[in-house]
Amino acid sequence: MSDLQLADDVREALDDVLDPCLLAAGHQMSVLGLGLISRVEEQAGDIEVAITFTEVGCQFTHRVIASIEDRLESLGRFNQIRVRPDWSVPWTPERMEPGPREALDEGRVRLAGRLGLQAAIQSHIDTGK
Repeated sequence: MSDLQLADDVREALDDVLDPCLLAAGHQMSVLGLGLISRVEEQAGDIEVAITFTEVGCQFTHRVIASIEDRLESLGRFNQIRVRPDWSVPWTPERMEPGPREALDEGRVRLAGRLGLQAAIQSHIDTGK
């Protein structure tokens, strides 16, 4: 989420971790930009990251967690790194930063155009439903 208070190197590290499903669909969107990171706490050389996912049954949960751990480890400044799924607040598109949200909306409109569904998709984007 864009309101997280993060050290610059941690923000950059999290911004480097891309969502694998969206990457497969041709969108390079980070877990940070998607609003998947709900909390980051640094204390006494340790870091804990709480992350939610767009779906409870996400097949890439382990891969995303490992990618975050690897990227934070590469900073070389943490004794212990913990990345924990946080299902207490469900993910919604409102958690996304504006740039990724606009890119997904544009992708939906392009796909809808190919399928002849422009009006339905545009209505969804306009109403947020």
